[in-house]
Amino acid sequence: MTVADCVLTADWVVPVSSPPFSNGWVAVTGGSIAALGQGPPPPSNQVKNYQGNVLIPGLINAHAHLGCSFLEKQARGLGFLDWLSGNITPQVIDAYLGPEAANKRSFVEAHAQRAVLAMANSGVTTVVDSFFDSVGFDALCAAGLRGIFCREYFGSRDEDLARYVAAMKDRTTQDAQRFSRDNLSFGLAPHALYTCPRDVLVEVFGMAKDKNLPVSIHVAESAEEFAFFTEGRGPMVELFAPGEKKERYEFGKTPIKMMHDLGLLGPGVILVHMVHVNEEDLDLVAQSGAGVVHCPGSNATLSVGTAPVAQMLKRGIPLAIGTDSWASNLSMNLFDEMRLALTNQNVQASADPLDAKSVLTMATLGAAEVCGMGHEIGSLEVGKKADMAVVSVPDSRCQKIDGDNIFEHLMAEECSLVSSWISGKRQR
Repeated sequence: MTVADCVLTADWVVPVSSPPFSNGWVAVTGGSIAALGQGPPPPSNQVKNYQGNVLIPGLINAHAHLGCSFLEKQARGLGFLDWLSGNITPQVIDAYLGPEAANKRSFVEAHAQRAVLAMANSGVTTVVDSFFDSVGFDALCAAGLRGIFCREYFGSRDEDLARYVAAMKDRTTQDAQRFSRDNLSFGLAPHALYTCPRDVLVEVFGMAKDKNLPVSIHVAESAEEFAFFTEGRGPMVELFAPGEKKERYEFGKTPIKMMHDLGLLGPGVILVHMVHVNEEDLDLVAQSGAGVVHCPGSNATLSVGTAPVAQMLKRGIPLAIGTDSWASNLSMNLFDEMRLALTNQNVQASADPLDAKSVLTMATLGAAEVCGMGHEIGSLEVGKKADMAVVSVPDSRCQKIDGDNIFEHLMAEECSLVSSWISGKRQR
């Protein structure tokens, strides 16, 4: 019998892709899961016993903006547009592009690193970060986390779109090599349909397809965005499409219908938020193979509404969960986000409530599939990377756990991270 590099044992093992089992173990060899089972563990060079704890796949935060971490608590009391255009955008531009940007660099770096630490301390082992600056990529590298850095693009305020698109193409070729190393890979992130004119969108999605890169985009987040595209009116028109610039956009359709008609929906496309959608939108996404990231904390903080997650699950739409950033969320703890997803959805959609198993799946295997990494991570299966989290369960509750209610126990506030592993190496 082959001796494993390491074996982790726990009171419960929750593979996510298969039923949970008690008195379990996971054997790791060469950074991957070699075997898992119940009862006495196989021989190994090292055994880590986690008595009284639960072993789950490492959590995946499928949407974050680490570069905005210095804007913590900036969203309180603000509506979506006041937050975006009057508060966040000016501060981000000043911090990264202003006359004092060089002096502020260590400040924004420290906050990005702090956000990564907060996520890692909640069991996150993989992060999808979208930003126009690589500060988040550097923070993920330093922490040793797995992830995807998606370069963010805009274009709405650029007077010469042809020049902007050409520069974007040149940069993408360089970025695809620069940001693919170790446990990190590269993707593209056109910020949103309203900040990216049609020509930018078509070019970004075309590059993503040609280079086989994931592409992440905010879509259908606010009522203002819905009015912008369906009716060509509202405050967003003056902000992003004033005067002749309105010709750069498509109107008369929902944001999702517009993406569909432009040929932008498909596998490898990550749709973030998806709050203001109708039945046709959901059907189009389901037929396309695109995935969705639910951000309940950000949605609640900015009062944009609650995404119809239960309806998405019914249609088989791949679903992930994300914290967004401290600029629009009070917590970067993914367990907080899961609990919020569970309670918010059950209040908004009592006829189709979410269950704890579905929410944990969104933070693990669902997220991995949305991000194109389902063959590598997201569940505890032989051959996958040994990305794992060990979660404590208070002793007073342990005896009441069984295979039917363990997911509910994992959503309890008393639970906390004990240890995390990436490719079989202990991180915490």
